[in-house]
Amino acid sequence: MKSKKSLPLLVIGVLFLILLISLFEVFEINFARKEVHNIDINKVEQPEEEGECIGEFCASSDTASTTKKTTIYVPLIMDNPTGEGPIGCGVHVVLMPYEVPYTQGVLDASYKKLFSLSLEPLSEFRNTVNAYTDLQYKSVSIESGVAKVQLTGSMQGPGHCSETELREQISRTALQFPNVKTVEVYLNGELYNWCKLDLSDWEGSCNENPKYWIDS
Repeated sequence: MKSKKSLPLLVIGVLFLILLISLFEVFEINFARKEVHNIDINKVEQPEEEGECIGEFCASSDTASTTKKTTIYVPLIMDNPTGEGPIGCGVHVVLMPYEVPYTQGVLDASYKKLFSLSLEPLSEFRNTVNAYTDLQYKSVSIESGVAKVQLTGSMQGPGHCSETELREQISRTALQFPNVKTVEVYLNGELYNWCKLDLSDWEGSCNENPKYWIDS
């Protein structure tokens, strides 16, 4: 008889427990909704929009710009086995293409490449400019079709044949561009006079007629 009386109490207890759980869930949902409405959307961190991607690079990234290249052309010396070339002691000058990082200063990049280019001894071409170890490129400017090339250092080189090769390489670097009509080459801030290499103690025509480095 005692167990039968306790059964309704057990049922009532279970029902009361279910009611408490339901009330707690309703309270928790309403509290969560209230928190959502109180959020300041201006303080929420939004995901950054990704730039348009091409291949493995994004257009908005710095890496994409570094993949662009500029093709420049550097005048190099090519020996003629017969010694019948039109330059100096019978050589040819050939414009060879090289790729460099993208730049709008193509002429400046061409001179920098010319003065830094070192070729293998058995290469088909030579870079005479590289043999002038005390001669450095500084800058170049173009105004009214005149390219003014600024060099520093010394013009002491391997010999008289190299002088004409050097002159042709440096002048041809600028004259390959259609907007350049004349090249003036300055050494240590002064328009270079080839008579400075004259070994005749100025007994020739250099005394009256300076041979400035101006090519066209």
